[in-house]
This record gives sequence, C-alpha cells and structure tokens, in this order.
Amino acid sequence: MLIPWMLPSEMFPTEVKGLFIGPIMAWCNAVMFVAVHFYEDLKGILGGMLGILWFYSFISILSVFFVWLFIPETHKMKLSEIEDYFKDNTIYLLRKKKTVKNEQL
Repeated sequence: MLIPWMLPSEMFPTEVKGLFIGPIMAWCNAVMFVAVHFYEDLKGILGGMLGILWFYSFISILSVFFVWLFIPETHKMKLSEIEDYFKDNTIYLLRKKKTVKNEQL
C-alpha cells in the first residue's frame, strides 16, 4: 500500500496536483477499509487462505497488463516531456511515435 501514497505526487502535473491527490488518498483509504473489513467474508467465499492468495495473484496479473497498456516509461524524462506526451496519447501501445527528421548540413 505504499505506492498509492508515493505515486500521485509524480503522476500529476503541477497545476492539478493539489486538486487530485486528496480524492486519490480518500479512494486508497476506502479500498483499504473494504479489503480489511471483508477479509473474513472473502476467506469464506474463496475457500480459505489459498483462495485469497489466488484471488490477489489474479488481481496483480491484471494490474501488470494495465500498467503495460496504459502507463508509459518515464525514466530520465522531464516533467514537461511527460506532460507533452499525455497531451496526445492516452494508451501507451497506441501512442504517436516521434519521428526524427534528418537534417542535411
């Protein structure tokens, strides 16, 4: 549960960061409350601890596919470059690739 508290500060542009971090933190706390509150019920529905581990494994695999499809690699990119990227692209696999023009000297 550390990622939801660390990632939003890097994820949003400066202009809207303060506006979106509050609702995201509220959502994270609500999800954590639901997960803890319904743990025993989920344990009974899924057939014990093994079922819960398989369920969370399935959710983790879905998360990997989500990240692969929608989240671009931003290593060594400036915030302005990331903002420019998201002006034209929303799905990483369907992104508009930059073309480099060969300039003649």
